[in-house]
Amino acid sequence: MTSSTALCVCPTVSAPKTIKVDSRKFGFGKLKITSISSRSVKMSAADGSLSGSTSPGGTVKFNNLKIWVKSVSGNKAKLQLFPTRY
Repeated sequence: MTSSTALCVCPTVSAPKTIKVDSRKFGFGKLKITSISSRSVKMSAADGSLSGSTSPGGTVKFNNLKIWVKSVSGNKAKLQLFPTRY
């Protein structure tokens, strides 16, 4: 996972937060970060049809979008978004 292939290096975000993405490319237009704790980051997309959570250092994949939770500090998380091929 290098930054050269990243779709977006999002700044540190706190929940709730909505991130706009290309709906034609990923099948949904908004990624919602619903909650952040020291152990997990919860997110949803497509009006709640897609949802998932991961711990810091982990990834979640929604359709062709991979979300990497780089780190969590307090109630803020640093994310990086990657498009996938399939």
